[in-house]
Amino acid sequence: MIDLAIVGLGRWGTFLVDAVQGASPKVRFAAAVSRTPGRIAQAAASRGIKVLASLEEALAQPTIAGIVLATPHSLHAAQIEACVRAGRPVFVEKPFTLTSSSAVQASAAASAAGVVVAAGFNRRFLPAMRKLKSVIEEGGLGSLRHIESNFSANLIGRFSPGQWRLTAEENPAGGFAGGGIHMIDAIIHLGGPVTGVFAVGSSRIPALAPLEDTVSALLTLASGATASVTTMMATAPTFRLQVFGTQGSAEIRDPDTLEIVDLAGKAGAFSFEAVSTERAEIEAFADAISGEAPYPVPMEDVLNGVAAFEAVGRSLSTGGPVSIAEGGCLEIGMNRRHDHYLLTPGPLTVPPEIRETMLLDRNPYAGDFVDMTAAIRRYLLEIANGTETHACVPLQGSASYAIEAAMQTLVPHTGTILIVQNGFYGIRLREIAEGIRLKVATLDLPMLPLPTRDDLERALDADPSITHIAMCHAETGTGVLNPVEMVAEVARCRGKRLIIDAVASFGGFPIDVATLDLEALIISPNKCLESVPGIGLVLVNKDALAASAGRSRSLSLDLHAQWSTMERSGTWRWTPPTHVVAALARACERHRREGGVAARGARYRRNWRILIDGFRQWGFRTLIPDEVAIPIIATFHIPEPFAPDFRPFYEALERRGITIFPGRLTAAGTFRIGVMGDLVESDIRMIMNVIREILGEIDSRYKDLPRIN
Repeated sequence: MIDLAIVGLGRWGTFLVDAVQGASPKVRFAAAVSRTPGRIAQAAASRGIKVLASLEEALAQPTIAGIVLATPHSLHAAQIEACVRAGRPVFVEKPFTLTSSSAVQASAAASAAGVVVAAGFNRRFLPAMRKLKSVIEEGGLGSLRHIESNFSANLIGRFSPGQWRLTAEENPAGGFAGGGIHMIDAIIHLGGPVTGVFAVGSSRIPALAPLEDTVSALLTLASGATASVTTMMATAPTFRLQVFGTQGSAEIRDPDTLEIVDLAGKAGAFSFEAVSTERAEIEAFADAISGEAPYPVPMEDVLNGVAAFEAVGRSLSTGGPVSIAEGGCLEIGMNRRHDHYLLTPGPLTVPPEIRETMLLDRNPYAGDFVDMTAAIRRYLLEIANGTETHACVPLQGSASYAIEAAMQTLVPHTGTILIVQNGFYGIRLREIAEGIRLKVATLDLPMLPLPTRDDLERALDADPSITHIAMCHAETGTGVLNPVEMVAEVARCRGKRLIIDAVASFGGFPIDVATLDLEALIISPNKCLESVPGIGLVLVNKDALAASAGRSRSLSLDLHAQWSTMERSGTWRWTPPTHVVAALARACERHRREGGVAARGARYRRNWRILIDGFRQWGFRTLIPDEVAIPIIATFHIPEPFAPDFRPFYEALERRGITIFPGRLTAAGTFRIGVMGDLVESDIRMIMNVIREILGEIDSRYKDLPRIN
C-alpha cells in the first residue's frame, strides 16, 4: 500500500481523497496539508488522515511515498520544484502550471533528478476516451480533420466571492482552468500537438466578474488539423467531444457513451460502465511510483497543454493569434500580452484583471466598498510591519498630494525639515516643502556617490533647528536606491523624525516602518503595487498622527482629519475615486498571491537583468553601477549615432505600442526603460527584439545586433 499526502483538502482535494480512501487496494492518503489545519481537522479525522501544517512537513515524513497537489494554480510551479528537490514524486492537479516557461523548468528539474511528476487529467481515463483513441489509431475515422469540444457548467453560487477559483490571476482564461483545459488535453491526446491558438471571450455575468464567463478558442495542430474548445461558466453542465475524419466522425456526448457515424450516416453507439477516473489517475500515479508502469500522460503532452492554455489567456488579452514553439513553449518574438507597454517609472502596464475591476460602478458608502478600503489599509501595514505601530491613511490624488499632506500634518510650524536631495524626486520633495512654507534645509548631493553618514551628520550639525528628515528611497529619475537604513539610524541617534518617499519602491522592496522607526512612509498604487494612479497613501506613526490634530494648514490635505473619519465610519472624508480604490484592492490581492514583496521584487530583478545584459551586449552603457541601482528601471547613455536627435527612436517605439521616458535632470543625454508592471521575462525579450529592429532601421551600424533569446 502506497501512502500519499494531499496538499489542499478543499472541495476537489476532498473529492480525490474520497475516490481512493478505502476503495483502492494500491494507494491511500495518510496525510493532508493545510495552511489552516483547524479548518480541515474534522474532515481529515473522519477519513483517517493526519493533518500537517506545511508541504515541508509532509516532505519530511519518511513514510509518505508521494505528494498530491490540489492547491491554487499559481502555487503549483514552486510546489513541484520543492517536491523535486526533496526527491519526492508529485501528482499535480490541472493546470500543471500557469506558464509554459515554469512548466518546462519544473519538468526539466524532475527529469534531471529522476523524480516522477504526473499531471491530473482524469478524462483520459474514461473508457469512452480510450476507445476513441484506439478507433483513431486504427484508422477508423480516416485522416483527422477537426476536433470540436465543449466543457461547460454553472458556477454561479458554487464558490464564495473572492474565492481563488473566481480570480483572474488563478484563472487567466476564464473557465479554461477548470474545464477547457481537459479538452485541450483531449485534443492533444487524440490529434497531436497544438501549434497555434486564437481565442475570444465575453464577461457579461457580474457574479463571475472579472472572469470571462464564455471563452471559445480555435486551435491549429501540428498535423494540419484544427480544433475548437468552448467553455461557459453559466449554463447547463455540458461535456461533448466530437472528432471529424475523412471516413467518419465520433462523438463523446457524455462521459460513458461514444457514438461513431460513418460516411453513409450509419451510427453505432458504445456504452461503458461508469468508473472513478479520479481513482484511476491516482492509482496510475501509484504505479509510476512503484515502477509498475509509467504514468500514462506523457510530459511532452503536458508541456504542450500548458503552452496552449497560456496561449488562450494571451490571445484573450491581445486580441490576436498566439504561436506555440516545438517543445511546449510560447514562441518568443512578437507575441504580445498587452496592446501597449508603458516601460516608465509609473503609471505602468497594469494586468487586465485590474482594468476589468474598474468597469463596475460602486457606492462609496456601501459595505463592500468600506471593506475594500479596510482591506487595503490592513494589507499595506502588514507588508510594512506596521500593524502595531502605524496607521494607513489613503488620500485622493497622486502621491505628490500624499507627500504634501504628510508634511502639512506632521512637521510643526516651528520645525525645520532637511531634504536629502540627490535626484529629480529629491528636488520634488524640496519644492513641496517650500511650497507649503515650511522651514527647509537642503542636503544637496550629486547623483553618486550615495549619501553617507558623514553627509547627514554635517547637515544636522549645521542647523540645530532641524526636526525632520525627508528622503526619496528609490530615485527613479536616475535609477539609484538610496540607503534608507543608514539614514534611519542617523535620525534615530540624533532624535529626528524621518519621512520616506517610498512611492517607487513600496511593494517590490522590503521596508520595515517599525524597525526603521519612520514617522511617515508615502506609497503610490501605480508603481510596484501594479495598480492605477488616483490615490496616495501614507503609513503614519500612530503617536505622531494622534498629536497632529489641527496642525495642517490645508482642509483637504489633512491626514489627521482623513484618518479620524476613516477610524470612525470606515468611509472617506470626501468623495473617493471608487474605481481606483477597487483597482488597488484587487492589486493587493494579486500582490499577496504572487508571494508578496519578495516574489515581486524577484520578478522585477529578473526582468531588469535581461534588459541590462541585453543592452550591454549591444554596446550600450548604463548610467548607474549595478551595485547601487534599483532593479525596476535602467538608465542608459544615448549612443553617439543617436545623440543629435533621439526622437525618432521614441516615436518608432510609440508607433509599435511601447512607451519609454528620457532621463531626468542630472541624467541629461540618457533614456530610461522600466521593468515594473505586469511584465514577465518573455515580455522583456519581446520588447528587446522590437528595439533591436528599430535600432537597425534607424542606423545601419545596428543592423546585425544579436537577438535576445
